[in-house]
Amino acid sequence: MGKINKKSQVSIFVIAGLVILLIAIISLYAVSKNREEAYEKEALKEKPGYAGQTELSNYVDACIRPAVLQGLEIIRLQGGYINIPSDVETMIVKDKEGLQVKDVSGSKRVVVDANGAGNEVPYWITKNSLSVPSLSFMEKELEEYVEDELGKCVNDFQPFREQNYDVSYGDVNINVDMEKAVVVNIKFPITMQRGDVMFNEEDFVYTVPVNMRLIDDMAVDLTIYESAYMYLEDTTYNLIALYSNIDEERLPPFGQSFINMDCDYVTWEKEDVKEMLKAVFNSNFPNIKIQGTSFSLPSSKNDASKKIYESFVHELFEKNHSNIEINFSYRPDWEFNDFDIKPSRGETLAPHTVRDNKIPFIGLICVFDYSFKYTIDAPVFVEIKDTESALIDPVADVFFDKRGFKFQFLMDAYLCGNQKRECTGKPKFFLNSSNLPNNPNSTMLPESHFCNPEQRISGDTTINTYDSMTNNKLADVDVFYYCGSYQNDCYIGRTDDNGQLITKFPYCINGMVYFLKKDYAEHREKLTVFNTANRNLNYYIGQVKNFDVEVSKIHVPTYVRNYHETGSLDIGSSLMNLEPNDKAMLTANGPTSFSYVAPDPESLQVKVSEGNYDLSISFIGDVELRKSPRFDQEYKGSYMLGSTSIPWKVEKEDLAKNKMTFYALAEHSSSELNPGTWDDLGDPILTGEEMSAELLYKCEVVNTNPVSCNYNNCNFAGIDGTSKIDFRDNPNNCEKAYQVLIKKEQYQNYVQPRFG
Repeated sequence: MGKINKKSQVSIFVIAGLVILLIAIISLYAVSKNREEAYEKEALKEKPGYAGQTELSNYVDACIRPAVLQGLEIIRLQGGYINIPSDVETMIVKDKEGLQVKDVSGSKRVVVDANGAGNEVPYWITKNSLSVPSLSFMEKELEEYVEDELGKCVNDFQPFREQNYDVSYGDVNINVDMEKAVVVNIKFPITMQRGDVMFNEEDFVYTVPVNMRLIDDMAVDLTIYESAYMYLEDTTYNLIALYSNIDEERLPPFGQSFINMDCDYVTWEKEDVKEMLKAVFNSNFPNIKIQGTSFSLPSSKNDASKKIYESFVHELFEKNHSNIEINFSYRPDWEFNDFDIKPSRGETLAPHTVRDNKIPFIGLICVFDYSFKYTIDAPVFVEIKDTESALIDPVADVFFDKRGFKFQFLMDAYLCGNQKRECTGKPKFFLNSSNLPNNPNSTMLPESHFCNPEQRISGDTTINTYDSMTNNKLADVDVFYYCGSYQNDCYIGRTDDNGQLITKFPYCINGMVYFLKKDYAEHREKLTVFNTANRNLNYYIGQVKNFDVEVSKIHVPTYVRNYHETGSLDIGSSLMNLEPNDKAMLTANGPTSFSYVAPDPESLQVKVSEGNYDLSISFIGDVELRKSPRFDQEYKGSYMLGSTSIPWKVEKEDLAKNKMTFYALAEHSSSELNPGTWDDLGDPILTGEEMSAELLYKCEVVNTNPVSCNYNNCNFAGIDGTSKIDFRDNPNNCEKAYQVLIKKEQYQNYVQPRFG
């Protein structure tokens, strides 16, 4: 074994000692460091400023959130504006959900108010202007709104001052970016100090997932395309053409001619035409769709109807936007911004007429030119919904992601003399001579000077007009005088505030004076003017009054059976209420005219005046018809189950009432035909002008061998029409058949409308 060197041994001990010393130093440092950090953490826990800093951030955020959401909702409801400039045209639109922009304690807020008047919604395009708020304008509007609301909300940081904080803050600088989301960046330098604790906050951000960039692009494109391509006017023009005809119940046509030999022609009242147009727009503007967006067309089994609906789809966008819904609408309670139809006689629309009585072997022939020029400025409500954007709840001041943000504004559909978005001067009306028979001996009536002022050579005639209900003087009544020919139909003048017009008339034997006034029926009386001295004439004009409407149906089989069994034509025991999907179509022509479909959720009233009417009522029910041996076809939908036309007289005392009840003859109840078959409709009781039915009764069997019957004790078994004989007397089983006929002149007085 070798010997150990002492010097080497000493070196080893020295090195070991140094290592031990180094470990000790490191250990002491680590302990010291851990204690230092523990002390720092404990000190931080004791510093109240950090808790206050969190409270400050939350406090400011709680002011930013409602300001941003409220501002966006106001912009949404007010078509891009928070404060609408005075030179921007607007219309009050009532929100269907009751949302209302109101001043609440000096701040604009969106509240729920079902009774609110509505919100100001701006027109982005009118017949005279194009006012489109840019996206940068909307950003600026929101910046100013948030800044103002933030200043009110922080309230000089009073809650912190009450906790003995010293608070100082600088100016607010807000930047809003409206892109795929609305991002609100706020620089608001705030310094807070209490004792030795001081902290700062400056940057705040709030984001709402609403793609305003896309929504604005769509809205701007819709407006620009309307200005350039006039797709709203195309639709308006096509709707008038679709719903027009030479018929009082249709719109006056753009251009149709008609020839007859009795010289009878169709007229319209402007106010009635306006109401018809409103109904047409209300029903059809929602069918306007934009290709490339999300929509569905109304279903129809009729190819012609399908093509009409397809014509409402306009190709405006190059890209598809499956998350965008665009809806157009018009509400019937909205007034047109402009409305007129020419030619007219006061408020009456009548055709231009040519009469000729020099055609051999024919006699008098009349040619009517129904060429009318429409001027309409109708508001069109536009809603753009992005289903991928957030829905804002302005009451709770929260938003729900991907529930749909709906932006709205107005455009107008403007026809001027049938021209789209432009006026081309005074319309000219003429008769196309190609419609006249080709006869070299026929001549046009010469131009008449009857209506020229110099032809008014009678003595002074004082016309006094009165309300026939109240006998009060009636102002602003238009007076016309007609003498034998369409060329001699003259506007005489209008009564003054005292219901009086002092004027002269042209001479005419058996002429006709007639009176027109809004909300009053046309009144006509014969008037001869010839060598007459001064005279005073009184005329009583009937009011057109609104009546509440109620419709009941008369179940025809029950009515006929009751008549057979009791001899009474009273309708009481056969009355039934309309079923949920039943409809009754009412049409009346007389001193006033109306068409009404009951029940109508939009309107429960019609206008009538004293006088004689022709009344037509059709009953339509929802049915489901199955196949039968004779008809291999199924049908589900509306079907006419009864109709009648009767004369109807409205007496003066009826106008003191407030309600009218109409009665619709119903061959079947809808529930009887859900389901039913075509055979159920094959033998009607109601035919033309009468009710004709077979009734079957089963009577008491007294003896069976041989059979004897007690025909004084019978029970009703069935009823149908008489077009085919289904029921016969059968003494073998004691069945007794009857044929019953009720003529129209028998029942028509019992089915008259009743006033109450």
